[in-house]
Amino acid sequence: MNVIERWKDISSASVFRAYQQETNTAPTLITLSSLRIAIIPLLLKHPIWAVLISITIDEFDGYIFNILTPWTRIQYQNWDKVIDLIWYIALIFYSKFHFSKARYRWLVFFFLFRTVGQVLFFFIPHEEVFLFFPNYFENLFIVWLLDKHWPWFGRMMKKKYCKYVIYSITFAIAIVREIVVHLGSANVQVW
Repeated sequence: MNVIERWKDISSASVFRAYQQETNTAPTLITLSSLRIAIIPLLLKHPIWAVLISITIDEFDGYIFNILTPWTRIQYQNWDKVIDLIWYIALIFYSKFHFSKARYRWLVFFFLFRTVGQVLFFFIPHEEVFLFFPNYFENLFIVWLLDKHWPWFGRMMKKKYCKYVIYSITFAIAIVREIVVHLGSANVQVW
């Protein structure tokens, strides 16, 4: 399938066809996607709650779409990555005004790294792409958010070795999550 055919497959016409095939799909899709976008303003007042809600919705929407929609897994992943990108942009804006310049720069680096993987996925429809571009960005954002808002966590982050252990665990979680979400639950062939 070339790029143009692939784009047609994930276009809004494809979303409309899915809606026509099963009319109870659209409200679910719109509700979950709208919730993930609607919580963005919550970042300003209650950032930890916003992140927890977003992660919860993001973790479970795949299961819901598999049950309720006639979409293929690739169509769902394309939709999900667009919603993820909107969320990540909101996190970058939050970081710009609430984290140090050094932390902001690191987050921008990992945001761009993940975005490269997401863009590649639009052109190379293999979920293995995410193994090479894991979502370390969101995990690191959460660690630094906890460091900022939870004093006991902040004290742990000030200890040199403890900080490196936390970063290592955070990276390992990102890798394991990519394996489980993109390889473990899909019938994906390794290249």
